[in-house]
Amino acid sequence: MVPGKLERKAPGTVEEAVYSCAMTEERAHAPIAEVLGRLIAEATSAVTDDDGYWNAVRALQRFDRADVRRLVEPFAESEDPRMRALLPDALRGFAHEDDAFAAELALRLADMLPGEHDGMILASIGYALGETGQPTAVAAMLPFAGHPDAEVRNSVVASLLTHSDARAIETLIMLSRDPDDHVRDWATFALGSQLGEPGDPGFVDTPAVRDALFARIDDTHDDTRWEAIVGLAMRRDHRVLSTLVREVEGDCELSMLMGAARCMAAPELCHGLRALAASDSRDFWLENGLADAIAACCAGC
Repeated sequence: MVPGKLERKAPGTVEEAVYSCAMTEERAHAPIAEVLGRLIAEATSAVTDDDGYWNAVRALQRFDRADVRRLVEPFAESEDPRMRALLPDALRGFAHEDDAFAAELALRLADMLPGEHDGMILASIGYALGETGQPTAVAAMLPFAGHPDAEVRNSVVASLLTHSDARAIETLIMLSRDPDDHVRDWATFALGSQLGEPGDPGFVDTPAVRDALFARIDDTHDDTRWEAIVGLAMRRDHRVLSTLVREVEGDCELSMLMGAARCMAAPELCHGLRALAASDSRDFWLENGLADAIAACCAGC
């Protein structure tokens, strides 16, 4: 999930001064300064090129984390929101390196939120908080769940992924009813398959989660509907069985269908699964778990 960029223009004098200092300081290490310059140019260009921007971000992330942080930290105080976004966008890629840095980064990102009103920055911070996986993200982003910008709401979902905190789950349930398809899809995905694995002690399987998923089973947005089906199948909720049978016996060619059937482990699915094994698309389904689904559903048939 990549937050959009606002219209771009040349950086202001504050940014020029900071970048000039960075260039002087990093003269002995020209590559990182050159990459930072390219990133600033992409961020502030009058022509939007998200691919160019994120390619520059990834290039910067190849350098030492401490050096990158030292160079982008001053931009957090910029009056230009495009420049403020550089800190969360550039540092989020380092969040998986170690837990200590992830926790430190989460706190720094949360510190940027008070007084911030720009939707692009809020979204950038939310997505970056999601990369940290830290509990800090929950309290930090919950206040933005009702934000008018769908990208911000989607970043709230990203920040809550895998968190089983009651407040996080309640917010994800609310966002699974969001008017925006993308937000609704990701919130349903978060509820359905990102709250642990069946059989694990921490797997979240509550009536509220099941009911939220069931409410999306006939969603007009296909991806949202399928996330709901998979989530209910993982919980072996028999309300989804007739829908799953219909899809297996229909003309759906969605790879996650086999995973849902395997989780459901219902003999009612056996006929349709064996038909797929004899169909022209047999190889596709075998590559996507047909054998495991048949083993789970057809053992007693």
